Amino acid sequence: MDIFNQTVSVIRNHLTEVVFGITTVTMILFGPYINGLLKKITVKFHWVLRFICYIVLCCAGYGFLTHYLYKTLIKIFVKLEPVPLVVITLTLYLLLAWFAKYRNQI
Repeated sequence: MDIFNQTVSVIRNHLTEVVFGITTVTMILFGPYINGLLKKITVKFHWVLRFICYIVLCCAGYGFLTHYLYKTLIKIFVKLEPVPLVVITLTLYLLLAWFAKYRNQI
């Protein structure tokens, strides 16, 4: 039980870094899908307009998504009890690692 309590303590003490890591990995893994969706939507536009849409997506869209995901995860993780905190943290990291492996990114 001591290892579990130490794990909870480390997660709680470094909660901002843990959530930042989850947010970053999520954006890296799903960014190409978002870019592909934008490309499908703007395929008939002039290349200059597509270029402007991509810049807006990178500046505003990814910024908003990252900020919203980070703030949401922090609010959720702060309220969690020790057991769900460890289980959810490990599950999210394992799911992201599995998805990266599945997409041949690692």
